[in-house]
Amino acid sequence: EVCDRLIPAMKAGSLLVIHATILPETCEALERRCAERGVAFLDAPVSGGGGAAAAGTLTVMCGGSPDALEQARPVLSSFAGTLTLLGKAGAGQRAKIVNNALMAANMGLAHAAFEAGEALGLERASLGDLIKVSSGRSFGFEVYARLSKPADFAHGAPLLVKDVDLLSRIAPGSPGARQLRSAATPFLSDATGKSDREN
Repeated sequence: EVCDRLIPAMKAGSLLVIHATILPETCEALERRCAERGVAFLDAPVSGGGGAAAAGTLTVMCGGSPDALEQARPVLSSFAGTLTLLGKAGAGQRAKIVNNALMAANMGLAHAAFEAGEALGLERASLGDLIKVSSGRSFGFEVYARLSKPADFAHGAPLLVKDVDLLSRIAPGSPGARQLRSAATPFLSDATGKSDREN
């Protein structure tokens, strides 16, 4: 809706950058509409959170033409530590969706690891500290280890549910997408208090 009003008002030679995580097909359609007006387009979802934005170290995953990226680079470089062009419009979204689904799966596997450790009589904090300096560590594990229970992630879980769902929509036949969803689902269901069907 915002773009419906914005694009007709943009001048030729200007640039539209999308940071939201949305369907890649939406970005492809927006790029076509921009091209009709001589407007460059770049989809550029980010990863890293508020702290990385303040530090200027966000990761920006870009989809569009090399020229569009170069046009956007001065602004994007003000808050990005990594700028990567992954392909045509929509490619940035595809990469962000895969990245977030992997984050959800890593948190889901951390959830399973702690449950297994509890079943084996291991103390949660000690196990967590050990894994953080061992081969099983990941960023998703570190985030999960800070939680006392899955419901403590209720604020972030809906966004990961959305991205896992987006991956299932854009790669419905992918065994990898199914595996990521399977790994993430028990944790996300516990975090949101909803079953997989409700999520």
